[in-house]
Amino acid sequence: MRLGGAERFVLDMALALRTTGWDAHIWVSEHHTTQTFPEARDGRVPVHAASSWIPPGFAGRPRRGLMLARLRLLLREIARRTGPPALFVVDDPVHIAAWIRRRWPHVPILVHCNYPNAALPPPANAVHRWYRARLDRLNAEALAAASEVTAISAFSRAAIQRIWPQFASWAVPVLHPGVAMPGSAALRPPGPEGTILCVSRLDPSKRPDLAIAAFGQLRGMLPAEHFARCRLVLAGGLDVRHGLAGYPQTLMKQAGEAGVAGQVDLRANANEETLARLWAGASVFMHTAPEEHFGIVLIEAMSRALPVLAVNAAGPKEIVVDGVTGALRPFDPDAFATVLAGWMRDPAAARQAGAAGRTRAAEFFSTARFQRNFLTVVEALLARAV
Repeated sequence: MRLGGAERFVLDMALALRTTGWDAHIWVSEHHTTQTFPEARDGRVPVHAASSWIPPGFAGRPRRGLMLARLRLLLREIARRTGPPALFVVDDPVHIAAWIRRRWPHVPILVHCNYPNAALPPPANAVHRWYRARLDRLNAEALAAASEVTAISAFSRAAIQRIWPQFASWAVPVLHPGVAMPGSAALRPPGPEGTILCVSRLDPSKRPDLAIAAFGQLRGMLPAEHFARCRLVLAGGLDVRHGLAGYPQTLMKQAGEAGVAGQVDLRANANEETLARLWAGASVFMHTAPEEHFGIVLIEAMSRALPVLAVNAAGPKEIVVDGVTGALRPFDPDAFATVLAGWMRDPAAARQAGAAGRTRAAEFFSTARFQRNFLTVVEALLARAV
């Protein structure tokens, strides 16, 4: 278990159950005790790991087949060390639900979906098509085995029902994640504007290269003395097992080619204390993933009264109100740089958007709201199972 949006979401599920008297435990393939959330370290939520000896991928890429092998061993370990639970909550990858149903036919299973692989672009070759077809069938079996299916966003729910029409008649409640709202003391004090923060996995799929390209374009949109006060901070997890050990160097090379390397700060695998300082020092937040299924980090930024700039697609469209709490733009460096330049020239407008974002986060995306919605789903599921 690491520091990440998906991990935070699962922890909040477990905490919601434990606050209502459940003895909720989290089972994972790997648990990184030094790079995880406090609740997973200090015993507030027991976390158990198994099958970490199986690598998550090879040839520099994660592999779904190896991930499923890890899950099979994880399920075997659960069966060996515990009795039949009263409820299973399954997060991504959801394929394990079909195996749970075969082993424990009468246990209620709540399957929470992020985004189905079958909705991704089709494979390029016959071998990969065969491989994906098998995984997609197992994904459909997992959903069919569920007692209840929820989705992280309306975007993900639409994908599920588009790919598998047999689930179109299912309600599939949307459970947006929530964040704990920081107190006013944790917010950025008034001061010089200019620090653009991106918090995301340092992975090509998250497209941090767009952030650097936009920052390079910003250089030509502001007076030299103004741009000299600007800084781009890229912070997030870096998984060297997936062949990404050299990726920070690739990004810094791009920054050098754009003439902004001296103003770009990369923080790989930053701990909580470092992240807290980075959040406190930021004046705007930029998110560059082109098709984020939801984007819990956007809510984190809004909860800290930061205006949010994100790609106008997928999950962020359910979070950011364009022109009110931030900006949604096409995946284009010029479009992103234009928004950033406007905020740098008019910091009062940026602060106004940040304040509106904090209000929206408190109203729609708080941890308390998520936990109430989650427990409502669980209670209804268990009532039907009686």
